[in-house]
Amino acid sequence: KFCVKDLFQVELNEYSVICMFLLPETMDRLVPKLLVELSKRSRIISFGWPVPGLGEPTAHCGGKIDSTAVERWFLYKRED
Repeated sequence: KFCVKDLFQVELNEYSVICMFLLPETMDRLVPKLLVELSKRSRIISFGWPVPGLGEPTAHCGGKIDSTAVERWFLYKRED
């Protein structure tokens, strides 16, 4: 199921994949909630910027066209 919700207001423990397009400052506030509420096997996909506090991404993609960043995404797999 695909949902569009306020990540700060919803309980995240029922979701296995979180996709977000947030500025790094907002991600800083969200990371503690992600670490507490997501299951250990969850996936986090960030579009635009890496997620501070989650370590190295499992995978990432990005490139430049005329010095403009395009299609930048970062995948994190929680398997700790």
